[in-house]
Amino acid sequence: MPIEHFEKLFRPKTIAVIGKLNQNYCKGNILLKNLKKSSFAGEIFAIINLSELLAIDKNIDIAIFTCPIEEIYEILLQVDLDKFTNILIASGVHCKEDYHIINSIKDISKKHNIRLLGYNSIGLIVPSLNLNLSFCPITPNDGNIALISQSGAIVSSMVDYAKRHNIGFKYVISLGTIIDVDFGDLIDFLWGENDVNAIILYIEKIRNVKKFLSSARHTSRIKPILGFKSGNNDKSYEIIKFREGENVGTFDVYDNAFKRAGIIRVEDIDEIVEAANILTRINIPEGEKLAVITNSGASGILVVDELHKKKLKIIEFNEELQDKIKQATDKAEYLMNPIDISGFATEEDFIKCSKVCLKEPNIDTLMIVMVMNGLINPGFIIHEINRLTFFGKNIIFICLGSDDTYKLELKKDANTFLSIKEAVDAYYYGVSYRYKLRKLTATPPRFNKKYNFNFKAVSNIINMNLIKGEKKLNIGEVKKILESYELPVPKYMVVEDFKEIFVKADEIGYPVNFVVIKNNSTDKDSKKIKNAKLLKKYIEKFIGDKSDINEIIIEEFFEKFEIVLKVGIRTDNEFGPYIFLGLGGDYSRIRDEVSIMLPPLNAFLARRLIEKSYLFEFLEKLSLVEKLQDILIKLSYLSSDFSTIKEVIIDPLVAHNGNFYALDYKLNIEPSNVKPPEHFVIAPYPNNYEFTEKLKTGEEVFIRPIMPEDEPMLLEFFYSLSKETNYFRFFSYRKKLTHEQLASFSQIDYAREVAIVAIVEENGKKRIIGVDRLVYYPNEDKYEFAIVVTDKWQRSGIGYMLMQKLIYIAKDKGIQEIYGTVLAENYKMLQFVKKFGFEIYNSDGEIVYIRLKLFRET
Repeated sequence: MPIEHFEKLFRPKTIAVIGKLNQNYCKGNILLKNLKKSSFAGEIFAIINLSELLAIDKNIDIAIFTCPIEEIYEILLQVDLDKFTNILIASGVHCKEDYHIINSIKDISKKHNIRLLGYNSIGLIVPSLNLNLSFCPITPNDGNIALISQSGAIVSSMVDYAKRHNIGFKYVISLGTIIDVDFGDLIDFLWGENDVNAIILYIEKIRNVKKFLSSARHTSRIKPILGFKSGNNDKSYEIIKFREGENVGTFDVYDNAFKRAGIIRVEDIDEIVEAANILTRINIPEGEKLAVITNSGASGILVVDELHKKKLKIIEFNEELQDKIKQATDKAEYLMNPIDISGFATEEDFIKCSKVCLKEPNIDTLMIVMVMNGLINPGFIIHEINRLTFFGKNIIFICLGSDDTYKLELKKDANTFLSIKEAVDAYYYGVSYRYKLRKLTATPPRFNKKYNFNFKAVSNIINMNLIKGEKKLNIGEVKKILESYELPVPKYMVVEDFKEIFVKADEIGYPVNFVVIKNNSTDKDSKKIKNAKLLKKYIEKFIGDKSDINEIIIEEFFEKFEIVLKVGIRTDNEFGPYIFLGLGGDYSRIRDEVSIMLPPLNAFLARRLIEKSYLFEFLEKLSLVEKLQDILIKLSYLSSDFSTIKEVIIDPLVAHNGNFYALDYKLNIEPSNVKPPEHFVIAPYPNNYEFTEKLKTGEEVFIRPIMPEDEPMLLEFFYSLSKETNYFRFFSYRKKLTHEQLASFSQIDYAREVAIVAIVEENGKKRIIGVDRLVYYPNEDKYEFAIVVTDKWQRSGIGYMLMQKLIYIAKDKGIQEIYGTVLAENYKMLQFVKKFGFEIYNSDGEIVYIRLKLFRET
């Protein structure tokens, strides 16, 4: 169901509270009391019985039920459901029959296009409307943070903390147990809410993880999302599983999913509110190069200590920068970073030194620590340095030692903090947000042309086993699958005849591993053979009974290992496949923890997976990181190509003489109706939509989906547009595009959006000459196209080519309709779209609205 009715959910005019409101201990009375106390201006109906509900002759924007589940269903069967827009269920389930009734409520609501929030929801709060439709007695201040929580108790706790610390919320939403409206729906709605600058999530279980990750990746690019996930141990995991009534994804996979979606995970309930507040106040740093200026050496040390706790560093100053600081102030006692300009520093010293740092290209953020000592006025320093924003740097002020009255005045400034910890936290959250956006939201490609995988061989093995009903592949089949995906198995030879075994053993070199694979066995029997004489003896002893032998193999034998690992693919209950790494063999008994990463993987993400492991430093010393990266990437591609693969475990994966070898392994499969790679919760970069074409003039053009790395080419393309082309594309003349706008154009979620670029090579340099995109608006469940071709290449056929490819991709993705808006005066565009079958369906004089139905009704 598309996002709809949320306007009425968050800006209601009519609310009905339905329950046993004439009874003293009815929960509805508490809710009704809070609602009336908050001075909501809309119309409120307090409904005790069915006749009162039937008597209402108006549409109800929100109906909140506090009566038992079975009574809710009986009421819904007897009323005109077309009058209802949103239903909140505050009641809980108490028996198995209640679960069946909930499903019936869901079915009847879906039939009448009603959105359901809860069950076990404590309601919602919209401070700007004086609306407290919840069991929480406190109405928070109005602000620009949205809170979405599955727990009512957590809502109350966060609202209480926010009220005490003068932090405001735009919306507070209690999801309860999800049956319809979920995290993905609400994040999509908040994406379009300009008054919401940060989003807080409290999560126990996500039901639609694919939608959640898609909406979070889409939204986190323009506003920070902070998450708190409960259930980080076995006991709390079991409680959540009981509360939700089904299996829950593991905590580590949730943690990685947060990272891949650009969500900042915070481990403390109060801290997450503070972090969200900080991120709505400060500028987000573009990089991680930090410089610190202080008039107190001790404060500088404390800043460094606090940064160290967060695993953050400050840059080293070169001699040239030190000389510039020395020229700016003669009071500096320490010219390295942090710069100590001494307790005798004046306001002028702070300002001059700050100018030097803000001009320095190698500095992204400047942190200024001012200790009150009677010689300086921090307010004046802040005012003067804030005027230097034209340098484009992030500035953070820390003021220590001022009295309470002055503190209130200083704190009015968004980037001023009254403690070192608070300021460093602010910087940390900013860096974390930008890092996640630029790095961990990466989308590796669907295919990689540098590998020559034997997809057909693996497909045949898996399909034959599925036909036979086998879920566990035998060891020989697994070996062939690993080989087909270029995963390192020891050199081996299959023995067809015992007469040739000695020749094969000689070719491989003693000692060898004599491996016997029994019929349908997932294990292998193996024996180390040191020489030909021992091999002869072993064969004589062994050859007697070979009726159940499927295969005999002679393979390399390794005695000494640099490291013993286990790697592979596992499938999470909620998030599907993930790649893991840990210690292997008997060493896993010493330390069995693993690091994980949701696929698809590229070199950066594979390295990040290794860096997360406690094994990283050891692997780096052995120069094995790049080779291990390659193995993890190949596992990712194997998982991407086969939705039927549920588990691959290579244990041990050993390093011998600088190379890895898979010595033992197993692979489990299950039938799947999901077409790969749709079983991944993160859509890979779709390089299956890459095309090389020729224009009428003979020039070769490469058309492909847009990438984050295209941002510089995209900016150059924008500046190449004439004023007229610029005007027709943006409906007004834009002189420039911000980094955020460019990021939103080039960093897309391939699961829900389409954007393709046409690239040519001119004078040895690649250039974008055209862009065509389908922008998804979740609030309307609508795809709108926008195409622009640089003036030099107009009438070359590139526009037609781009539109052809976009329509092909849209059909392949199952998109039903494409919409567009064209300025009425843009006659050329209106003629252009007619060639593809677009029709005009509306016009307001200045703007013409067009659409193309991709799948006609039969």
